[in-house]
Amino acid sequence: LQKLELQIGDKLFNRDVKPLRATRFAQVFIDRGRQIAFERNEILRDIERLKGLESGKLTVATGMFAAEGSVEKAISHVVTVYPHLTIELLQNDWQKVTESVLRGTTDLAVIELGLAETIPELETELVNGAPCFFFCRVDHPLAKQKSVTWADLNAFPFAGNHLAERLVSHLKNVDVDLGEYDTGHKVITAKIFVENYSALLRVIKNSDAFGMTFPGLLKNEIAAGEIVLLDLGSHPWLTTRYGFVHRKDRQMSPALKFFMETVRKIEEENAAS
Repeated sequence: LQKLELQIGDKLFNRDVKPLRATRFAQVFIDRGRQIAFERNEILRDIERLKGLESGKLTVATGMFAAEGSVEKAISHVVTVYPHLTIELLQNDWQKVTESVLRGTTDLAVIELGLAETIPELETELVNGAPCFFFCRVDHPLAKQKSVTWADLNAFPFAGNHLAERLVSHLKNVDVDLGEYDTGHKVITAKIFVENYSALLRVIKNSDAFGMTFPGLLKNEIAAGEIVLLDLGSHPWLTTRYGFVHRKDRQMSPALKFFMETVRKIEEENAAS
């Protein structure tokens, strides 16, 4: 490290503070190193494709609703068609996933599109923009009311994860408190924070918490008389908005294209049912 600093004639890290902080010179190395790692991985993927093996690794990251709506089912189809492919399916917050796609550590994401659409290096495609509704267990106090207002929601905790910036201003206008507002990222973090759909359902079925989703994911629970939708009127802004996110310079393998096409078909079938 000292030899490298002598070569460039300046410090790479500020040693006067703890933890160490990278200088602007070090940041050049960090950024370039990430790009080199990304290009190396792309070369290895291209070699695998040229061999015709499709035996490499596919990393897909997704959010809570997309995972339940189509991604997990689509992955099972990929496994059948490409049995030699190593697949890593990750679920995380859409902000973190967007960053991983940008770094090149994730091949493709199926997540809330808001942040990704602002980043020039990323390609996006909407696959689900269905209306969303709040919901609760069938014997919840809200379910027993003849009508429900936004103010009524404030008496109970909201369960979910991060609500996108596109929803924040609308929710402020109706004066509903769903959680803590992060001024830096401009998102709302739910009072009861959960990262997967099965956990969300368990919490709501066994407490006075309420959640939000699109009705297609609740067909079985509604039919079984476990869950009810809360009618707060029609609000065009209250929708899900998730889709594909990948780097524009990402080479799309046949397996990745097959996965994307399968997700599209599943989403179309869900919307039609």
